[in-house]
Amino acid sequence: MRKTGIQLLVLFCSCGLAGYVLCSYKASFAVWVSIEAIVFYLAWAGFGAIAGSVVCVLGLLWCTTLFHHEAMFFVWSGTDLTSAQNWAIELVVNWLLATVLTFQLAFTHQFLRSNSWNRAKTFCLLMIVTNLGLTLGQGTRVLLP
Repeated sequence: MRKTGIQLLVLFCSCGLAGYVLCSYKASFAVWVSIEAIVFYLAWAGFGAIAGSVVCVLGLLWCTTLFHHEAMFFVWSGTDLTSAQNWAIELVVNWLLATVLTFQLAFTHQFLRSNSWNRAKTFCLLMIVTNLGLTLGQGTRVLLP
């Protein structure tokens, strides 16, 4: 039971970071709905949804990275990076975060299922944890300067 709590806490914190990043980019309602759809699919299907989720996340990342306003937390003080280098760094960091979160959600789903949790209970718990994390991350970004 302890390991389950640790995995859910790590997933919650990761989702909080993702919510913070999305809010920093001033993500539109369509982006939030897309993220919710991917989380919904992953929470229900687990490992079977990794390939489709990674493709969706990559498409979403490319679109948001190409058409975003520069995020407020990517301030490279004291460096001589061009805007193209900043863009490339942001793309790689966001891709890594999204990929880790996708795999983390799928592995947490599998872990819960292997510990005798039924599919509906696993789905509900994962949706609650990820949505609370995303909401907290979004709220943190709004409240902090």
